[in-house]
Amino acid sequence: MPIMANLHTDLRYALRSLSAAPGFTATAVLTLVLGMGATTAIFSIVYAVLFRPLPYKDPQRLVHIVANEPADNRSGVPLSLHDSLLGQSGGLEQVAVYYRNTGWSRAFVGGRANPEQVQAGFVSTGLFSVLGVTPLVGRTFEDAEVRRAERVAVISHALWLRRFGGTEDVLGKSIEVDDKPVTIIGVMPHAFQFPGADTQLWLPISTSAYWLERPAPDTVHSRGFFMRWNLVARLKPEVTVARVQTELLDLDRRMTLRDRNWNMGLSIKALPLSIEVGERAKLSLWLLFGAVALVLLIACANVANLLLARGASRTKEMAVRLALGASRRRIAQQILTECLVLVSLASALALVLANGLIRLLVAWGPPGLPRLEQARLDAPVMLFSLIAALLTAISFGVAPALNAARNDPQSGLRIGAGRNMSAGDSRASAFLVVAEFAIAIVLTTSAGLLLQSLWQVESIDLGYEPQRILTMRLQFPSAFSNSQRLASNDGLKERLQAFPGVEPTFPF
Repeated sequence: MPIMANLHTDLRYALRSLSAAPGFTATAVLTLVLGMGATTAIFSIVYAVLFRPLPYKDPQRLVHIVANEPADNRSGVPLSLHDSLLGQSGGLEQVAVYYRNTGWSRAFVGGRANPEQVQAGFVSTGLFSVLGVTPLVGRTFEDAEVRRAERVAVISHALWLRRFGGTEDVLGKSIEVDDKPVTIIGVMPHAFQFPGADTQLWLPISTSAYWLERPAPDTVHSRGFFMRWNLVARLKPEVTVARVQTELLDLDRRMTLRDRNWNMGLSIKALPLSIEVGERAKLSLWLLFGAVALVLLIACANVANLLLARGASRTKEMAVRLALGASRRRIAQQILTECLVLVSLASALALVLANGLIRLLVAWGPPGLPRLEQARLDAPVMLFSLIAALLTAISFGVAPALNAARNDPQSGLRIGAGRNMSAGDSRASAFLVVAEFAIAIVLTTSAGLLLQSLWQVESIDLGYEPQRILTMRLQFPSAFSNSQRLASNDGLKERLQAFPGVEPTFPF
């Protein structure tokens, strides 16, 4: 009989068999749905944060040029390195620079009538072309605008919707940034998040107060006080990161000969451009994914046990089929087909559950996790779900299929239906139960340790009574002088003292 005909027959038989046992089918499907749905949802988060390709043109040709500092993969470099790279040819096709200090890049938009604090990005002219992105509306900076430090801005898609309602007549409009009018010349696409997800507008790097500063290194300030710049470069076609690294080391040697302390004792390195995710965040994501994968294993063991128990009640059925001439391969194929039908039903429902879990995780997940909002059921996640479904079907279906194929038809016909498990079945079932308990103990112990750590953190003695104490942070426009900041603090203190029961204190 042709393979497709066999498969069609097995599918019809599997559907009739499963529909005849609704309790078993519902229990098995629900068990698999919980495990597969949770695993798919967490994988979508892991993929979005760690593996989703960057939304740039040929992202494999983009590199980050930073100082070779083990403790910081994004350690800044002197601005002189940018100047030197612009003046030489080699493996780099384009080079751009941006200001890396996020603390001093915050800005107020909207004026004093409707102020809002946002993260600004100070970038050079070529940054957008290096990344290979074009604005959704309008254009990006021109060389002349950056040279003259003109007050122009490219805004994010979120800021465009929030402040201007998404209207295309936003071009040419003015928005106040730190109490100074800035003309909007472009709007970036929703997926563009550079250098960070919280960046809301981009300004010419020449408008940064530190652009022309070339401070001489000293022993008082930290290295980060002087190395305020990050470089992004695009490799020429067929050029490798290793070749560019060799060129950078050669440039570093030449610059060190001219000035031994030009980079304060560190070399430079080229790294493939990637999303910056902390090691703790990566570890947390992988631990969470491992935990739900173990839950899926427990679900597979449960379903395998159910199938073994169901197989014991179908001994006479399988014996009759063998006695009538069915091959053991066909018996095993029939059991595996039933497993595939179970997994198919569970997969469809698991995708519905995963979609809801993804929305919940995006809404309630850590706000600082980059690209979390990009988690969704797309092609890579669906492919993972398909592979997981096939592996799941194999993991819990092989043992029952082999067990059914090994049955002796003569003993099966003598014992009849409803017999207890054989010795081999009992050993397999016992092994699955032990495996379930072992995995459950690991998960329970890990959860207990996490809860204990959380409890200990919450119970730390702060050295003061936090009850009835409120804190606030004042963020001033970058143009404010120290005297203006102190005067604002004094004015706020006077206003707060007018409220009964409030004792304002400015410790810093």
